[in-house]
Amino acid sequence: MSAHNEKAVPGVVGQMFNGLARGVSVLAGVTLVALVGLVVAEIVARSVFNTSLAVVEELVGYFVVLLMVLGAAKALRKNDLFRVSFIADLLPPALERASRVFYILTAIAVCCVFAWRTADLVASSFSRGKISQTVMETPLWIPQLALPVGFAVLALFLLEHLMLALRPPERRDN
Repeated sequence: MSAHNEKAVPGVVGQMFNGLARGVSVLAGVTLVALVGLVVAEIVARSVFNTSLAVVEELVGYFVVLLMVLGAAKALRKNDLFRVSFIADLLPPALERASRVFYILTAIAVCCVFAWRTADLVASSFSRGKISQTVMETPLWIPQLALPVGFAVLALFLLEHLMLALRPPERRDN
């Protein structure tokens, strides 16, 4: 069963979406634990040893961006993102469904363009050997990779929403 308020996409495709959601959850959890661990280590280093780990600020910044895209994907999948229900509730069912399909198709197109353009940024940083101007000298393509991956995951979860929106409405026999 999906985390949706609606029924899940059936079969292997639904299992793939559920597996992707589990992977996103695990990656977000590991990232959050690492972020908290780094912050605690920095606090201990500063207060006990009167020194800084010097890399924490950079890594935490990268982790926050990763958590943002992963969190957006999870929120979208759970129908907790971009929903203005008071407008949708005013529309007749057929018009509400059509507007939802239009919104989802538009959002998929936007996510695909963003994924494509941010993938170009990653490729450019990789080919030019760009690095951060910090102690770590992180190759910039590594943290930048979170953006095209995040937009691609959002597009996939939007595709799942589209599949659910295009399913025939259930008949209610009274």
